[in-house]
This record gives sequence, C-alpha cells and structure tokens, in this order.
Amino acid sequence: MSGAALGAAWLLVSRRYRELAGADRIVALGLYAVLAVLAVHLLPAMLGVLSRASVLAASALLLALATLVPRASAPAAPPAGDGGGGPPAGADGPVAVWLNRAAIGLLGLLGLAVAHDQAFVAPTAVDTLNFHLPGVAAWIETGSIWQIDVYLPFVAPGHYPNNGDALLLAAVLPWQSDFLAHLVLWPVYALVGVAVYALARELGAARQASISAAVLILALPAVILPALINTYPDALMLFGFAAGLVFLVRHARGGETRELVAAGLALGLSFGTKWYGVSAVAIVLLVWFVATWARGRGLGRAVRDGAALAGLVLLAGGVWLLRNWIETGNPVFPVKVAPFGIELFDAPRDVVRERAGFTIADYLGDPGVWGEYILPQYRDALAFAGAVLLAGLVLAAVRLRGAAGRGPVASCLAAAVVILLVYVVTPYSAGGAEGAPTIVGGDSRYAVPALVLAAAALAWSASRLRRGPEVLAGLAALAVIDAVTRISDDTVSLISIDAGNWLGGLALAALAALAWLAWRSLSRAGDRRLVAAALVLVVGVAAVAGYGMQKRFHGNRYLGADPAVDAILADGSEPRVGLAGVWDNGISPVLPAFGPRLENEVAYLGPDVDGFLRRYPTRDEFVARVEEDGYEYVLVGHGIPRRPMLREERWARSAGFEEVASSDRLTLLRAPSPQ
Repeated sequence: MSGAALGAAWLLVSRRYRELAGADRIVALGLYAVLAVLAVHLLPAMLGVLSRASVLAASALLLALATLVPRASAPAAPPAGDGGGGPPAGADGPVAVWLNRAAIGLLGLLGLAVAHDQAFVAPTAVDTLNFHLPGVAAWIETGSIWQIDVYLPFVAPGHYPNNGDALLLAAVLPWQSDFLAHLVLWPVYALVGVAVYALARELGAARQASISAAVLILALPAVILPALINTYPDALMLFGFAAGLVFLVRHARGGETRELVAAGLALGLSFGTKWYGVSAVAIVLLVWFVATWARGRGLGRAVRDGAALAGLVLLAGGVWLLRNWIETGNPVFPVKVAPFGIELFDAPRDVVRERAGFTIADYLGDPGVWGEYILPQYRDALAFAGAVLLAGLVLAAVRLRGAAGRGPVASCLAAAVVILLVYVVTPYSAGGAEGAPTIVGGDSRYAVPALVLAAAALAWSASRLRRGPEVLAGLAALAVIDAVTRISDDTVSLISIDAGNWLGGLALAALAALAWLAWRSLSRAGDRRLVAAALVLVVGVAAVAGYGMQKRFHGNRYLGADPAVDAILADGSEPRVGLAGVWDNGISPVLPAFGPRLENEVAYLGPDVDGFLRRYPTRDEFVARVEEDGYEYVLVGHGIPRRPMLREERWARSAGFEEVASSDRLTLLRAPSPQ
C-alpha cells in the first residue's frame, strides 16, 4: 500500500509538476502520497467494504491510474517571490547557517530521544484512547465510515473531521494492531517544517531565515507534543494548511491551474482533519478571494477560481461533514447554524459546552485568571517560540509599508490576524470550570495556523534587515533549547526524557549516519547487484526489528495500568464489552476494552438523545440494553470525582453480573453464566 501511494505520488508530481524543485517538490510529493493513502482507505470504507484486501486492490488501481497521467508541458518557472527587492546580499551568512544547523540537530536529537523512550510504549493521551484509535477500531470492525462512534456521554468527539484518524487506520489495518500508529505522525511533523520553509521561500525570504521560521514552528511544544507523544493528528492539519498556502502563493504568481488544484487538495486535507482546520481554511479562502479580486483579475475570475478551490477542499475533506449530515442532519454537529437568525441546521443543547466551553475572550478582563491559569499554560504550550512568532507579526506589519510585491505577505498577515481573533472566541480555548480554565495549553493548538503564517511573514521581514537572518537564527536556536527543556519535564509532556533516552537518541543518530554513508558508498560504486542486496538486507532487518517491536509492544500494552484493564486484556474470547459511567483523565478504558488485537466489540451503554450519547436514567432501561445485546462484560467508570460505586454498577450487579477486577477508578463485571 505504501509503495503504491508513494509510486502514484511520484508519477503524478514528475509528470504534472515538472517545474517543482527542492522543498516545493518534497511538499508536493508528501501531499499527494498522503492523499493517496487516504484515498485507498476511504473509498473502500465509503463503499462499506474496508478490509486489507480491498485496500490492496484500491492501491493497485490507483497506481495503474497514475501510470496513465499525461505529462504536462513544463511552463516557465514563475519568478521567485521577491516581496520587495529580494533579501540583501549576505543574508545567508555563516553564523545563521551554523545556528540553524545546531537547532535542527537538537530538534532531531529530541525526536530520537522521544523515539527511544516511546517506540515500544502504547500511547496514553486521553483523546487517543477515548476516540481517535477506538474510532479506527470501529471502522475495521464494520468495514465502513458511515457511522458515528462515541464512547463518552454528553460530548461529540465522534463527529470530528477524521482525515487524521484515516491516516492512523493505514498503520493499524494491516496488522490488526496499533503498534505502529503512534509513529505515523512523526514524518508528518517533519513535513510541517518543510512546508513552512517552502512557504517562506515562496514569499521571498532568504534561505536561512526560512529555515529559522520552520524551526520556530517545530519548536512549539503545542506542535511537538501532539505529533511525537500524544498521537493527535494536528500535524496533518498543519502540513495540509502550510502546503495549501505554498501553492496558493505560487498560483497567485503564475496562474497555473495545477497549482490551484494542489492548493485546494492540500487545504482540503487540513479542512478534513480538525474542527479548527475548518475555520482556518475558511478564513484563508475568504482572504484569498478578496486578494484575488483586489489584484484586478475581475470578479468573475475570482468567483470561478474560488468555486473550484472550494470544490477541491470539499473533495479532500468534506466527506466527514457529509457523514455528519447523513447521521445527524447537521454537518457541523453539535453546533447550531443560524446566520442572521435564519436556521439552517439545528442542534440540541450542549450542556458540557455551556458549563466548560469558555473562551479566551471570556477572561480578557480578568487579570487574576490570566496570572494563575492562562499565562502559565501559554508558557508551557507556546513557549519562547510562540512569543517570537507573535512579535514577528508586528515586525512584518511594520516592514510591509512601502515594500514592493507585498501582496502575498499582506494576505498572510491578514489571515493570521483573523485566525487569532477567531481563536480568542472559539469555545474551549479557555475550557474548564468557570474561573479555572485548565485546558488553555492543550487547546492553544487552535492558534498555531496563525503562527504558521506569522513564521513565514517573519522570515520575509527578517530577510530585509541587515542582520535579520542571523538574529532570527539565534532566536530559533534559543526556542529549541527552551522547547527541549520543557518537553523533558514530565509535568509538561507527561513523559520523562532522561539521560538514558538522550544517549539512546545519540546511538540512533549514529546508526542512521552510518547507514547513510554506507548507502552513498554503494550508490557511487554503481553496482546494481550490491544496491539490490543492500535493499534486501534493509527490508529483512526492518522485518525482524518490526516483529521484535510488536512483540515487545504487546508484551506490555496497557498492562499494569489498572486491574480492570488487565482483566479485559487477558480475555482472548473476543467478547462484547459495554462501557458505563464516567472516568477521569487517568488511563482511559476505551481502547484497551477492544482487546490486544482490537477484536472485541465495544459500545457505551447509553441512549442517543437528539444526537448526544447519554447515561440511562433507570435500571430497567440499562439492564434491558445489557441483556438484549448480550454483553459479556460491563466496564464501569467510578465518576468525576471518583465514587465507590456508580448506579450503573449497582444495576449490573442486581442483574447478576459479578466483579472480575476493580480499582478506585474502574470496575469490570462479567455476565452470569447461562443456566
């Protein structure tokens, strides 16, 4: 499957985007490879026939179709974005070069240290276990995406755009195991940096300033943690967002249709990955439309291109809104859509949002909350890199006055400001109990698309200052040091990167360097037999290492986290497991309830009320559901705050269910033996 996706992407880019080189070419290859992976999984899933065989068949068909793509006549490459006379001579001085190399090396070493610590460890992040990977397991079970899987009462995570989860599916389906899922987003994290670099270069920034811009984005803990530790798909959203901007800028200069197609598909990838991707992409499209019209290309041209762009966005990311519309009658459930008082899509009352979905705007006049809750979380999540990027918005705005060719940079600044304003009023941007917003740091991810735009604009403005690239490279290096310090602190990352992990990372770096040198030597030798033998050796080593990795992974996958979880993992009979009650942010029981190989059938024992999953109000309803659907186990959470016994546990016991294992968080009950 991976070979077919990469092969199809290479054929498409080499034939239709022959003018691309360097970072732009890498961005295009990454974009079309990811889209190919999503396509060969989502098309069978949309037809209700998702399986290993159907994905392989779709992969073969895609590769065959890619061979039929005709070659495009290579147009003259559009002029490099000069944004105002181009960067000054000497902008890429040796100081900036070495500072950037050091920063990239330290970031790479951080990634390898995290890999050494986490490669054999199952993810424990709350969202990953509550809905990202459980949703993937449910797709595999049903062979379809035409369902909304929710395992928590009163909330609607199953209605999220799921392009990111579809990418996780690609790593889970072949093995019926999640042992590779938490590694999938690591290369996407690297692609984010390449795309930000390419965007800055397209705006006319100097090479080293562009590298520093990419380093600043990759040094944000709000980018590192989701991708490298938590297995959240935000990196995919950011890659699609930045890639779409790259091709929008190229299209603005050259007017090539193929650039508009790439931009639309990339923004669609972002649009279909996170809810804040939906709003960020919508803002970019609006700013792009106004800018296109203002450049004098005519309203008709702007409307035609805008319609094509919007259609491509929906093609690459709109299937999830269609699913929501079919299943709930509202594509953006649970948000009510009523512009100017005209109701388009209704939604039920969202009790959790009312009680905990506070926004940054709600606390703008409360310095006590800012000092105690908001600023400390910003320091951990956005850190020094975030402060530099926000300052870069101001610097770029100042440098913009009178600059030649400033249109694309001005558009980026306008979009960044609007995205930040929308972030400030977005529900849950200051989520938590009233007066105690505790998830500001985690949800600061909503502001990162604005920081991507700020990074590119900052690189552009720094390139026009005599020592700007050197200063920016120094700030980027400091940002990486700050990020490494914070990520190594287990109070921020929830994992501890100790000296052993850093030594392990160095060992991995040394092995990678030796492998690269060996490969270059073989390639220069020109003996194809040696190259082929080396490839066979690499595949064999990867297979052996992968087998050992999955054995080690499954040997400790969630074992010891909770007695109830241990008991359900030990049952190899593929039982039906019903979840009940509520659990706190310790180890979530949802993903473990699916069993070691994701073969158990899992559902939350609660009614659907107007699209929201609820808890049963009476014993009779609860027991009737358990008995009619034949659940072998009931796994009950002890509530928030924890209580000795919730009502669902009492009801299950009254129906003859017997305790198998229990802790202060969870209790596992087994159905009575048939008479």
